[in-house]
Amino acid sequence: MEKLNVILLLFIVLSSVAIVLLRIYRARIIGYIGEKKVAFVLSLLNRKYRVFNDVLIATANGTTQIDHIVVSPFGVFVVETKNYKGWITGSEHSYKWTKNVYGKKYDFPNPITQNKGHVAALKKVLHGYDSDVFVSVIVFAMRCKLKTKIRKECNVVRLWRLLSRIGSYKNRVLSHADVERICSIIEQKNIRDKKIRKGHVRYVKQQEKRAKKMLRDGCCPVCGAPLVLRNGKYGSFYGCSNYPYCSYIAK
Repeated sequence: MEKLNVILLLFIVLSSVAIVLLRIYRARIIGYIGEKKVAFVLSLLNRKYRVFNDVLIATANGTTQIDHIVVSPFGVFVVETKNYKGWITGSEHSYKWTKNVYGKKYDFPNPITQNKGHVAALKKVLHGYDSDVFVSVIVFAMRCKLKTKIRKECNVVRLWRLLSRIGSYKNRVLSHADVERICSIIEQKNIRDKKIRKGHVRYVKQQEKRAKKMLRDGCCPVCGAPLVLRNGKYGSFYGCSNYPYCSYIAK
């Protein structure tokens, strides 16, 4: 009987630890699952497309992590994965988007702006190629409703539309030699060192804290200029005083 009680107590302790760890790392686990789903779908592309998953590259300001890169004669597709459910709302230039899950609203960074940073970093690594070679794609991997007011060219899609959207680019912009060169550079520049990757996670968290502080201080989190209250078609909003050079807006 005493042995059974010890086993039961041990089970309760381990279960409690597992629940706590799940709560702490929930967002990371969900994101990992989403990236794996997208990686599987991208693996269904034919041999003209070369897929790279979870790429970390060095930049002038630190490091940038790119979920997926697809290299083909039709362009270099930079794919950002979001594994969110619910109603997704947001505009092309807003700083934050919102997910509404059963009436509870949660903000997250604008993935279009986020991926523009990834594209810019990759362009510097693959210097010498025109901007039209690079294509930004945002894919939502979970069941959700996209209620966003954005242009089709922004390429914000659900997972089941991902392959067709990539396949819609049919103009050849890269030669076979270009594709091989780009793939070789990505292989060389992809950082696999675990310590550096952990440092990147810490860097991202620091940047998030910095952006929140700048907002509290009434400054644009993108360029640092003061925010000014403006009136638009859909009501009042805060915009960057550095417009049109910076198009940041907030509620």
